[in-house]
Amino acid sequence: MAAPSLALAQAIGRFGNYFNQEVFGRPTSLPWGIPINPFNRPPGFEGFAYFHPTFLYESGLNLLNFVLLAVLFFWINKGRSEIRDRRSGDGMVFLAYLINYSVIRILMELLRIDQTPLVMGIRWPVVASVLILISSLGGLIFFRRQAAIR
Repeated sequence: MAAPSLALAQAIGRFGNYFNQEVFGRPTSLPWGIPINPFNRPPGFEGFAYFHPTFLYESGLNLLNFVLLAVLFFWINKGRSEIRDRRSGDGMVFLAYLINYSVIRILMELLRIDQTPLVMGIRWPVVASVLILISSLGGLIFFRRQAAIR
């Protein structure tokens, strides 16, 4: 149950970004845009007042991730009584968390404007998320094949 709990913790924790006025997105004129203090705006964005609340988007997606992972956890472990059987289910749920969060992070990075290192012109968090996504998909394939052998 660790992976669903982690997603829930992330959903709650992202609200700290609101209070710190960090991790916001591009300027927007949408009604749900949030005002950012000029002191907290990145260079080049001093003339904009309202920005995408990427922390809120990510929080909502992490909450959805929590629900999906909790359902997956209970569905996978339904009827499993032995700890050994539950461990493989927990691993699959954790890999699902990594896959879901990688997708969430890639989507959020499309809106973010904070400065971050680039790798071949791509934001580092996107590169890391793609690598985690590929590795996690490989892990899921491994688990599925192992389950088919049993």
